[in-house]
Amino acid sequence: MDRLNRATHSDPVVYDAFVQVVNLLAPPTSLMKPAIFWRVMCAKPSNAAAAPGVMAQPAEIHAVG
Repeated sequence: MDRLNRATHSDPVVYDAFVQVVNLLAPPTSLMKPAIFWRVMCAKPSNAAAAPGVMAQPAEIHAVG
């Protein structure tokens, strides 16, 4: 599931397939189609995913009020 989540951030084809499943327009097994599965397995990890436990920091925090 982690790889699928990471792939949705960088691959629009995987993202579209995932959205179809979440919206019940496609069965969950559609994510196991070879074309989608391959894209998920080959997705490059993001910087946040490469360093577990380290949260990304916002570039700038604006004070409210």
